[in-house]
Amino acid sequence: MIALSLLFGIIVVGSIWFFIGRFIWRKTFNRFIRHRPTLIVVTLLLIPVWFVGPFMDEIIGAPKFEQLCQQLPPVTFTEPVDVGPGKFFDENGKPRWENVQDFMVHFKKDWRELFDSRDSWSLITRWPMPIGEYHYEVVEKKTGRVVVLSRTILSPGGLVRRIFGLSLIFRRYSCTDRGFPPDEELIRFKPQQGEHK
Repeated sequence: MIALSLLFGIIVVGSIWFFIGRFIWRKTFNRFIRHRPTLIVVTLLLIPVWFVGPFMDEIIGAPKFEQLCQQLPPVTFTEPVDVGPGKFFDENGKPRWENVQDFMVHFKKDWRELFDSRDSWSLITRWPMPIGEYHYEVVEKKTGRVVVLSRTILSPGGLVRRIFGLSLIFRRYSCTDRGFPPDEELIRFKPQQGEHK
């Protein structure tokens, strides 16, 4: 059903664009260029410009986006936060969770007491298409230290894609760094001063 809707949308938009181009051609080139061979050559040169031109920003911008993705560094993970015995670990340093799912179900609230998250967005370039970088940081609340920094490169695409809302149908340009650690790896056991592990 989505494929049929997409095909229908392309046919409708393509037809409208064709008739707009034909109208402009008749009112300008066809009216002022009387020499038939010249008119044919000019028309043949303008057809690809008319149909490809609106997508040139995306055609030029896509390789730039790909280049930025290739340069994207892996996730920055400084080091885990030291946690003494209590909610997460017993006196011997044994984790109180069985697996990742158990951690997510029983310790997520306690985890949020240790960490905060913040995000930011910055525009890398406006031309040929807007490309931005999204930063997501996991911050230790007690010290304000950034424990994890993750980056994502995003773009809504070219002008035609944005005007006609085609980003809703076609996937937006997006690439994310690799190596984001699971929540339970952001903490490690460290005996409190004066205790023995």
